[in-house]
Amino acid sequence: MRPIQAVTIRSAQRSDLDAITTIALMAYRSGEQWPYRFPYAWKYLDDHWRYSNLRLANFMDNVESGAFVVKVAEMPIDEDRSTMKVVAYSVWQMPGDFAGKSLPKDNFERRDANPARMKAFRDSTTRAKKELFNSRFGDRQLNLVMLATLPEYQRRGAGTMLLQWGIDKADAEGLAITLFAGPSAQHLYSRSGFEVVGNVHTQVEGEEAAIDLPAMAYMPKVLT
Repeated sequence: MRPIQAVTIRSAQRSDLDAITTIALMAYRSGEQWPYRFPYAWKYLDDHWRYSNLRLANFMDNVESGAFVVKVAEMPIDEDRSTMKVVAYSVWQMPGDFAGKSLPKDNFERRDANPARMKAFRDSTTRAKKELFNSRFGDRQLNLVMLATLPEYQRRGAGTMLLQWGIDKADAEGLAITLFAGPSAQHLYSRSGFEVVGNVHTQVEGEEAAIDLPAMAYMPKVLT
């Protein structure tokens, strides 16, 4: 494991969009909710890339308005330590945008997805945000929308540093941090002080396939 000091974080630029898209596709393919919603991703890779890229572009386009913050982590590549590479990114929904007006819309025409599952996932997470997060924290929260690291650069500190950016902001401003964690990533958040506050169950009526995601929250030091 390489030292955390080798990692630097900065605000994402539009020129980072393709690198971020690659990270998303490579990191989430082995998760839980991504294959559930996009079961045909590798059959229709062109659609999978296009719409994933479009969704991430939407987040970046709403940075200037204050709705989102997108951060990237860079570190030296293994082949040439003098060359930096974007290896991880995070997307944060800022306080004041929890009506969801700036969230990207689902594109049900995409061939890589199961539209019914996409809708069920959006409905279940929207409902859980209202019941588990918004009712408790209101606008005094950061919502971690996405956090992903290239598989070959995981466990080197990039994801931890991106998460720490949010924790530092939460502690400084008295904000909670909320998120839906994949079961495989839950340990990262638990180790950083997050607690499970509920469960989000997504299932299309008539299907056996389903996913359950822990809803987690971090309480800033000023409030604990």
